[in-house]
Amino acid sequence: MIKKLTLVSIIALSVIMLQSCATVFSGQKTNVRVKNGTPENANVYYNGSLVGQAPVSVKISKNGLKSGNVKIQVKKEGYNTQEVVLTRKLKMGAFVGDIIIFPVGHIVDFVTGAIYKPHPGSVKYSLTVKDGTNNRLSKKYKVGEKVMFTYDKYENQEGTIKALYPDRALIKFTRKNNALQKKTKKEEYTEMEIEVPLINLANLK
Repeated sequence: MIKKLTLVSIIALSVIMLQSCATVFSGQKTNVRVKNGTPENANVYYNGSLVGQAPVSVKISKNGLKSGNVKIQVKKEGYNTQEVVLTRKLKMGAFVGDIIIFPVGHIVDFVTGAIYKPHPGSVKYSLTVKDGTNNRLSKKYKVGEKVMFTYDKYENQEGTIKALYPDRALIKFTRKNNALQKKTKKEEYTEMEIEVPLINLANLK
């Protein structure tokens, strides 16, 4: 009877230890999602190293969160850099679970940093244009000049400047209709006019 109880106790203790330390075995990194913002497809850096273009997931070191040394930077030519310093936040579910089920487990999780999660859990940026950029660009274009979009869903689309403002231009262009538009409008192309930041245009050579 005693042997049976001992065996059951060992098995139960093993299960509890695995459950309480699950956060330790979940890995040494966690993800933070950088969503597309303004302008789209900006370059994303983690502690100075290029990760890729937004939208992108950044793998964050849990030890870095513990020490508070985690920075995400978003950069784009002609725009001011935006920096986000991530702070740590307790995983309350794991913390409470460790305390109730296996108190020693939370000590291990605190030491490894696995008990923490990044805050904020996702980032959406909004970059501002650098001083002087618009003044320089406004001298680069003229009304009636043909230009090309350099980003967003209209990237590489050609158009004509109809009006020019200090920081943007009104562009008129013709876009080919998709199958649904052809069916409803009975036309092959549609003329459109939209305002575009000067920094998102390029001269046609």
